[in-house]
Amino acid sequence: MPFLDHIPLYTDIMFVELDLSNLMSKATRKKFQADLAKRRKRRQSKAKAEKRADRQARFEEEKLINERKARYQTIDPSDEFFQVPTSPVTGFPLEIDPTD
Repeated sequence: MPFLDHIPLYTDIMFVELDLSNLMSKATRKKFQADLAKRRKRRQSKAKAEKRADRQARFEEEKLINERKARYQTIDPSDEFFQVPTSPVTGFPLEIDPTD
């Protein structure tokens, strides 16, 4: 946007649209009626799209969380893999030789 060339790069800019219809005359409102209607429709469709995207993102996040929960629930803590070998005599954990 050429009218923003004087602003440094990476500067946050926010545009605000104000409803000044109560300050406009009836003639002015009538003259710009089509433009105002177009802007209103654009705002509404943008809000719908954002709502839809938010809903989709929440659905995807919930799906990912449920998949991860299901994966963790399939781990059996009593599986032999998770058991530390113990000595039948003392009952203490056996020393494991890392060279085996």
